[in-house]
Amino acid sequence: MSSVKRGLLRAVAGMAGACLAATLVYTAPAHAATGATIVSVAQGELTNSSRNHEIPMDSNCNYYSGYWGTGSSGCTTAGFRSNAWCADFAHYVWATAGVATLSGINSWAYSFAKYGYANGTLHVAGSGYNPQPGDTVVFDWDSPYIDLSGIRNMSDATLEDIDHLGIVTSYSSGTVNTIEGNASDQIKANSYSATSVAIRAYISPSGIDSGGSGMGRPGVATDSTGQLEVFYRGTDGRLYMSWQGGGQWNGPVPGASNVAGSPVVGKNSDGRLEVFYRGTDGYLWHQWQGGGQWNGPLSMGYRASGDPAVGYESTGAIDLFFAGSDGHLNMVWQGGGQWNGPAVAGGATVAGTPTAVRNTSNLVEVFYRGTDGYLWHQWQGGGQWNGPLSMGYRASGDPTATNESTGEIDLFYLGADGQLKLAWQGGGQWNGG
Repeated sequence: MSSVKRGLLRAVAGMAGACLAATLVYTAPAHAATGATIVSVAQGELTNSSRNHEIPMDSNCNYYSGYWGTGSSGCTTAGFRSNAWCADFAHYVWATAGVATLSGINSWAYSFAKYGYANGTLHVAGSGYNPQPGDTVVFDWDSPYIDLSGIRNMSDATLEDIDHLGIVTSYSSGTVNTIEGNASDQIKANSYSATSVAIRAYISPSGIDSGGSGMGRPGVATDSTGQLEVFYRGTDGRLYMSWQGGGQWNGPVPGASNVAGSPVVGKNSDGRLEVFYRGTDGYLWHQWQGGGQWNGPLSMGYRASGDPAVGYESTGAIDLFFAGSDGHLNMVWQGGGQWNGPAVAGGATVAGTPTAVRNTSNLVEVFYRGTDGYLWHQWQGGGQWNGPLSMGYRASGDPTATNESTGEIDLFYLGADGQLKLAWQGGGQWNGG
């Protein structure tokens, strides 16, 4: 296994007041945690009468803070310490189940939200994410309810509005079932409507194994050795990677679990791969090869309402195209050792995922389906971006652009009749369609 693959494996890794008190970074334990093992550990603690409650009740003296050495001493039961302990309980459950990446988690409930943001596994309320067994759920009991979509700019003092958390055991028919520590001084099983305003986010443990079943469109690229690498969103909302090597396909390896759409892969000018995807928080995220490992995930800070597409400048620098929060085509680009933009185009509102390719002049052209049902395009030329211009072709799906051996562009798409259509450059114009 190459050093980059080893790097990926490393990288792909009264209740209210009581609890106030980048991936692909994964180091596999002897047996990787699963959602089922996390739930099993939580259920075992629920029924363990020697430590499933405070001793004495209403004292905050509990086993789990004693395990982590948080809070204060003076409890009458050996090994117990006094502290608000919902986070200590969830921390214990994840650790015992074999979750390898736990850095940043402490006895504050909000530390789980910060962990989720750092590892790309934070799913904020209203994102459309369905909680998975083994996730944690964080609560804010009092209005105004904290909006964790802005967590990257929040101080710890602000995050203290998070009051409580629990372990998700199941989700069905709009009901979230949990096991929680420090719920009325004990471990309790509870149930909530998924639409409860008190639920502020779900946090998935980084790097757990959930089988790798896929959904959506995969992103494919060749690595520096010419081998294929495939990235896709799993049915559990996680990013997965499989790769060729040793005469076989390897993986899948799970990574970040905040993927809301289909990932896309670009290759930097030095051959390093970079993966981009829209997160459940509505922002674009990326992960990249460097230093013999995968780095990230890291939020790029750009709001997107659709999946991104990769294009390349003649220098090999990556351009990234996506529908912004206003629905119009946005572009960000590498340059000067950083990401720049976004630049926003006018024209039709983007209805799907763009596609980008270089033309015979080695300049980028980008195509997309507008909300008017027609294909639109924009192109570099004369030292600037031109368009957007409607191409006059009705489409019922997103286009895909590729190059002929001459460098001229072919554009494939589903027409309004559902049939595969082809438009192509030739004779200085677009043909077919």
